[in-house]
Amino acid sequence: MKSTSIQPFLLPAAIVISALVLGWAIYSNSMQKAIPQGGTPIPTASATPIPTTPVITATVKVTLAPTTVAPTPTISDSVLLKAAVLAKSGIPANKFEFSIGKNLGTMASGSVRNTDDMGGAAWFAGKKNGTWKVSYIGQGVPTCAEIADFPYPTTWLSHCLNASGDTIAR
Repeated sequence: MKSTSIQPFLLPAAIVISALVLGWAIYSNSMQKAIPQGGTPIPTASATPIPTTPVITATVKVTLAPTTVAPTPTISDSVLLKAAVLAKSGIPANKFEFSIGKNLGTMASGSVRNTDDMGGAAWFAGKKNGTWKVSYIGQGVPTCAEIADFPYPTTWLSHCLNASGDTIAR
């Protein structure tokens, strides 16, 4: 039977014990030192009769910096148009596919579709007093009354249906 010796373990054990003692000494010493002043919190430790429960007191110097008021963010035309077309289309939001083809600032056009459907539709919208109004969403020819509020270019809408349902050139 072979006898085991603890001699190979003495050096590593001595190193570990020394590291623990050194760590405890550094930790204990750091709890006694105050941080120098300079606008940062200064924790100070004060000993109590029971050494296992230190009391830490901190003094904080607060300097307020001047604040600036951020401008109110503006919502982009694309977000406003998307919301207006979504509301008028009746397509569920999770199946709504939208694109802007042209935006002239006061008039815009594009396409929309329900992702469950094969095809889509065209939409036309105009802006009055900062609000986008969708005049028409569809695949056919809009009525003249639907598009009367905005002077859409004839390259977008060359014809419309009159009150009798006849297609007329604009």
